[in-house]
Amino acid sequence: MWWLLVIGLLCGAFVTVHLARKHKPASFSATAQLLVDSTERPFLRTGVSQGQSQPARIHVKKLPGTGATVTTTTPASAQPTEQNPNTQLLVQTANLLPMVVTSDPVMSLRKKLYGNIPGTVTSKALYANNGVARFTLSQFPILEIDSVSNNAARAEKLANTTALALRHWVTKSQYQSHVPRAQRVVLRPLLTAKTAVAEKHTRRGLALLVGAVVVAVFFALAVGLDLLVPRRRRKHAASHESTEDASAVPSAEV
Repeated sequence: MWWLLVIGLLCGAFVTVHLARKHKPASFSATAQLLVDSTERPFLRTGVSQGQSQPARIHVKKLPGTGATVTTTTPASAQPTEQNPNTQLLVQTANLLPMVVTSDPVMSLRKKLYGNIPGTVTSKALYANNGVARFTLSQFPILEIDSVSNNAARAEKLANTTALALRHWVTKSQYQSHVPRAQRVVLRPLLTAKTAVAEKHTRRGLALLVGAVVVAVFFALAVGLDLLVPRRRRKHAASHESTEDASAVPSAEV
C-alpha cells in the first residue's frame, strides 16, 4: 500500500500550503497615553498650602475707676497649613475614564471632528489587569488608549484623535457643568502615538497540524488495508502450497 502513503503525503502537502496562504492581512497597533492631572499639578509638588481661617474676636476691657469699657475687635485671619497632595482621586479617575473613552459621546465627537477612521479602540489605566478571577485597578493616574487598524498611519491617527476627542469632551463637559477651574480634571498628553507595531496573522501552525492529520489518516488507511488484503492472499497461497506438497509426496506401497 505504498501508493496510499504517496497520495497521503501529496494531500497533506496540498492542504498545508492551501491553509498557510489563507491568512488574514497584517494589522497595526498604536498607543497614546494621557496623564490625569489637575490645575494644581499635585505630581510636581510635595505639599499643598491650605488656609485655616480664624474668626474675628471681640475684646471688652473696663477702665479702672471710671466704670467705662473699651471694645476692641481682632479681625479674622487665615493661617496657611501644608498638606499632602490628594493624588488618589486622580488615580480613581484614571480607572474610570477607560469606559468614557469607548462611550458613544466620545466616539461620535471624534468622528465629527476628525472623520471616520477604520479600526478599533480599547482603553485601560496603566498596569490595570482584567484577570479571570478579579479586576486589578491601576495605581497610576495614566490612561492608555490602544488602537488597531489595517494601516500603520491609520492606527496612529486613530489613537491620537481619540485622545484629543476625550480631552475636548472632558473640558467641554466641565465647562457646561460650571465646575470651578481649581476643581477641574486636566488630561495632559504624556505619549503620542508615532510608531505603529505590525502584527501578522498567519495560519502556519494550524496548516501544519491539519497536514499532519491528513497524512496520519492515509497512513492508518494503508496499514489497515495492508493488514486486511494480504492476509487473505497468504491464506490462499498457503492452502495452494499445501495441496501441491500433498500431491508431490509418493504414496506408500502395500
